Amino acid sequence: MKHLDAPAHTRGEPAFVDDLPEPRGLLHAAVFASPVSHGTVLSLDTTTSRTYPGVVGVFTAADISGANQIGGMVQDEPLLADVEVHFVGQPVAVVVAESPHEARVAATAIEAAFERLPPVFDPREAAAAGHFTCPRAPWSAAMWKRPGRAAPRSSKGAPSPAARNTCTS
Repeated sequence: MKHLDAPAHTRGEPAFVDDLPEPRGLLHAAVFASPVSHGTVLSLDTTTSRTYPGVVGVFTAADISGANQIGGMVQDEPLLADVEVHFVGQPVAVVVAESPHEARVAATAIEAAFERLPPVFDPREAAAAGHFTCPRAPWSAAMWKRPGRAAPRSSKGAPSPAARNTCTS
């Protein structure tokens, strides 16, 4: 299969974001990320970072007026962690400033305390503890007894409605 952009890319012709001039008034963001793999957010203080030069705003989950969700298939991932963090690097706050450097420096001034919770690495242990990445399937025994739902695949090879994963359907 031919890649349509290949000739232009090999000649260095396409403009990338970093090649474009910055629009007047452009703001830059830096993320304050979780330093722990699993834990509870005990405190989050953005007071000092808000006073740094060039800072326009600092945002946490409390500042999100709508749903704090960005999950692609299932709305199960918060944009900014609120009560619990689930991985190192999970966004907890965002600093917006006039330059990338100012945003990064101000993000380092955010003070947070976390209670470390034990990480779970085994999927069976995660299931036993109720740590699911998506909602549990709303299946019942009655679904399997109805005609056309007994097989995990249909005659055309596609998953039957009863066999579909709720995370992807």
